[in-house]
Amino acid sequence: MKKSIITFSIILYAVAVPFLEINDSHVFNPDWTPHVRIHEVWQLITNSSIGILCLWLVWIKKETKISIILSLLITGSFLVAFMLQDFYGGSMKYLDGSEKTLLGVNIGVLGFGIAFILLLIAITLNTKSKQIKSLPILTFLLVIITSCQDSKKSNLTLISDQIPTDIPLVFGQGIISTDDYEFAITFSPKMDEMYFTRRKPEEDNEIYTMKLIDGKWSEPELAFFKANEGWDFEPHITPKGDKLYFGSTRALNDTLKPPGLYQWYSKREANGWSTPIPLEKPFVDKSIIMYLTSSENGNLYFTTGEKGDAPEDWVIYNSVMEDGQYKSINRMGNEINSTGKWIAHSYIAPDESYMIYDFKSDSGYGESDLYISFNKNGVWTEPYNLGSKINTDQTEMAASVSPDGKYLFFHRGGQDHGDIYWVDFRTIKENIVKNSNGN
Repeated sequence: MKKSIITFSIILYAVAVPFLEINDSHVFNPDWTPHVRIHEVWQLITNSSIGILCLWLVWIKKETKISIILSLLITGSFLVAFMLQDFYGGSMKYLDGSEKTLLGVNIGVLGFGIAFILLLIAITLNTKSKQIKSLPILTFLLVIITSCQDSKKSNLTLISDQIPTDIPLVFGQGIISTDDYEFAITFSPKMDEMYFTRRKPEEDNEIYTMKLIDGKWSEPELAFFKANEGWDFEPHITPKGDKLYFGSTRALNDTLKPPGLYQWYSKREANGWSTPIPLEKPFVDKSIIMYLTSSENGNLYFTTGEKGDAPEDWVIYNSVMEDGQYKSINRMGNEINSTGKWIAHSYIAPDESYMIYDFKSDSGYGESDLYISFNKNGVWTEPYNLGSKINTDQTEMAASVSPDGKYLFFHRGGQDHGDIYWVDFRTIKENIVKNSNGN
């Protein structure tokens, strides 16, 4: 039995892993630097060489103990690296955000976790007493390994009793989503603070906030920056959590510019958020900028138009940060902007690998639908409809993704009422990636 366990673990790390990684997703990934590829190939050769040595020891020299120890080091090191991923910015996800899972657990964690436990069992098979003594240790390790996934549960699951899968559910029913009109939600990187837009009947838009305090979410309350005149909407916290953007019709400070919908922002300071200030040039040159979101490198994406454009003809623009400054505003290409009407509400992925936005199309499901476009080596793909589970005959718009990448949030509703919905984003995106690669 010990030989079979050792051989299984060797096949896993010395054969299966190279087979899965010698392709465009790893070794030949064009987005990886040459230095990273060297380390990847080095790791594959090292592990495979150790695997060959272990097979020789087990089947030729009849030596199992050394093989078990070496295999434990390899499988255990992977599990440690996985548990420490937040400290060094690692991830089991591919650059397009997809992830291979089985029963909701990453296949690498599942496979190496099973192999690690079996190897521990194998090393205790010499005596029955040792095996009995080891049972508490094995049970503890099994709990630790399986909790690697559970520990990643989002703070957002504290708001709703039901956690969505591939079918959208109303988010925070009765708390966040009410009989009013709610849309455009954003979260801090630690998911312990959120902001969203609410519009009560016959009233203007307002931004509400909630905070996680002692393991419980506070009740929604108006954001500290509520305008005395005008109204605010569509907040966005940057991926780094250092800025909070929002749109506002409040008057610009010390300016003769006519009223408009401008973008304002607050900076994260030691004691909270700073007093908001408007985005300066070139943004104030536009009288309307809506639904601004940002990438990790500071590039901004938003909805606007040219002078004289009708609202249904506004489209998506971006502004690239250059030398710490925004020097220009650029209309995005036809891959993004030529498909329908009311093209708006662009959510950019932190690494700019994809964009989710909405527009109305004759080929859609009803009113505005949600679409996703992928960034392939600097070229945006055609937009892919998120499908009938997401899009309905109502309006779906104003998407955002939780900082952990697990959940997609969006507005669904009609003219006077609508709620914020959430859904498991990983499965949806993975399916779209598979289908797009197959076309």
